[in-house]
Amino acid sequence: MIFSGSLRRGLLLVSLLIATLTLLPVFAIYSTLQYQEMRNILLQRADNYAELLASNAQHQMTDDSFAWSEPSFEVISRSSFVQTLHIYRYRESNAELSFHASYNRPGSPPIAARFAEIETLSSPVIEGSSIEVIKPVYSTEGIQGYLFLRADMHELYNLMRLTAGSALLLLLLAIVLALSGSQLLSRYFTRPLNRTISTMQEVARTKNYSLRLADSDLIELDMLAHNFNTMLDRIQQYIRQREKADLYAHQLNTELEQQVQQRTEALRQANQELLDTLEQLHQHQGKQVEAQKMSSLSELVAGISHEINTPVGLAVTASSMMQDKLYDMQQAFARGEVSNTQFANFLSESNENLDIINRNVNRAADLVNNFKKLAVEHATESYVEVNLAQMLNDIIASADSSLLPKDKFPVRLDCPPDINIRTKTGVWQQVLFNLLENSALHAFHERNSGEIRIQVSCNEFMVKIVYSDSGTGVPNDILHKIFDPFITTKRGSGNSGLGMHLVYNLVTHTLGGRITCKSEPGEGFVVIMECPVEQLNLH
Repeated sequence: MIFSGSLRRGLLLVSLLIATLTLLPVFAIYSTLQYQEMRNILLQRADNYAELLASNAQHQMTDDSFAWSEPSFEVISRSSFVQTLHIYRYRESNAELSFHASYNRPGSPPIAARFAEIETLSSPVIEGSSIEVIKPVYSTEGIQGYLFLRADMHELYNLMRLTAGSALLLLLLAIVLALSGSQLLSRYFTRPLNRTISTMQEVARTKNYSLRLADSDLIELDMLAHNFNTMLDRIQQYIRQREKADLYAHQLNTELEQQVQQRTEALRQANQELLDTLEQLHQHQGKQVEAQKMSSLSELVAGISHEINTPVGLAVTASSMMQDKLYDMQQAFARGEVSNTQFANFLSESNENLDIINRNVNRAADLVNNFKKLAVEHATESYVEVNLAQMLNDIIASADSSLLPKDKFPVRLDCPPDINIRTKTGVWQQVLFNLLENSALHAFHERNSGEIRIQVSCNEFMVKIVYSDSGTGVPNDILHKIFDPFITTKRGSGNSGLGMHLVYNLVTHTLGGRITCKSEPGEGFVVIMECPVEQLNLH
């Protein structure tokens, strides 16, 4: 900014600016008025000259020649105002204008006749640096001809140059006066300011807050000095209070150190007691964990026993019945009393009992395999780099189509094709197989059509798979405990209730992810799985 810097420089610049902005419009207005006035004077002079010369010319015009009168010629030749004169006269033969006589000031070039501009130049007109005017020359019979006059405007330009020079001199004089006045003002203001600044610098350098600013004749500086002195008084008061506070704080610190030492000793003793208590708590916690493990194991064993006892009991009952029938048949055969009907009935009943035994033994074997899946971890399975979309398509294609015919229960996969991850493919195969089986047995039971959607999204560290079906949904009393073992709505149909529990264990423990589900009766079932991935590449 132009006002940044010292006060003296600012005053000088302000004075110069005010003088310049004040005088320039005045000079401009004055010069404009002078120009207008001089211009009008010259136009009037040209008009008067033309009138006078036209009046004199009517006495000197003859048919064949023209001669200026002595007074007129003397006026013309002595004046530097007139540049060119033309006399135009009407011919008696055809009443047309003709060039009759002329006068050119020495050094002025001749110009062409202005026959076509008689009406235009009836009043003085400025053309370039000259004034042109045409006046009629009268006789007793009327207009005898015309007089054309061309005058010089050098007087106007001389006046403008003189005016500009005068304005420049006045502007320089005003600037000199403004500089002198600003010097006086700057001295008047800067002397007390310098004294004030010097005192402030002394206080800042020596930190001697007992110094004070002197009073000033200027109201503003006097107010500044009063406020600065008040600030110094408050600083001194603050320093005294600070010294008292430091002394009091020192005393408090001494007392506090003593209290800290006492309380540190008490805290050490309390910490030791706490460590002893924690040791006892850890021992008790270990016992609690063992008890919890035993309780969980007992519940699992009870569940396994309950699930296996049913098919095993049915198989034992069928085998016992078959043994009784076999014993009766052996007795009848020994007596020779076996008829064809009795033997046929025996074979039919034996067939039924063997079928019951076979079904229940297979059911028990399936339960044992499911329990093994819960116990065996997939830690031994190695991570492989796969294309996620290709892996899911392969799993869907290898699913048992007898459970879910693809023409009636299509599986829609929505997965970006360019996601490569490192994961355990066998775990994902087991998870999806169980979810598909769960949809087939529960969601689409007694339905002829439906749809399953698998939506996949992925970022740099996590893969998210949303599995949803359009089935019957899950009741609310089952939904909140669906991941617990032996939870099923079709226990009477031979379901063990371990499918979703196995999915939960594989996602949370084996893959280190998390799994949630949501459902409303009649609106399908949704499972959301989020698992971390290694070395994810997005192409």
